[in-house]
Amino acid sequence: MYRIIAFTNEKKLIREVEGKILEDIKVEIKINSDILEFLESLLRHYAQLVILDLDLLEENVNKVIDVARSIQKDCKIVLMLSNKNMSICSSALTKGIVSYLIKPISVSNAYKIFHSALLIDVKDKS
Repeated sequence: MYRIIAFTNEKKLIREVEGKILEDIKVEIKINSDILEFLESLLRHYAQLVILDLDLLEENVNKVIDVARSIQKDCKIVLMLSNKNMSICSSALTKGIVSYLIKPISVSNAYKIFHSALLIDVKDKS
């Protein structure tokens, strides 16, 4: 089973993507819109993929990425953001982000990014 931990207010989008991913692989997604709950989820549950909504984090994104990496060194990270925060995103990309999605995000686009991020290790091992 794969686990995704998300920090976002985009719950409807994430749940729709979860349903689509479940057609292919077993996955559990924990969605948090409170930063402390998100960090607690990272401490309690191993996640192969972390989704961060840069619009909620803004200038704190680099700090949150550093904390996430200190808790779970090998997790993949995907950013979600609006155009207005592209400048913040560029500094975050230097921290080993797997990918990013620009809002508005379609379920199909998010599915492709999340699904491929989860299966990177599987493809590398075959």
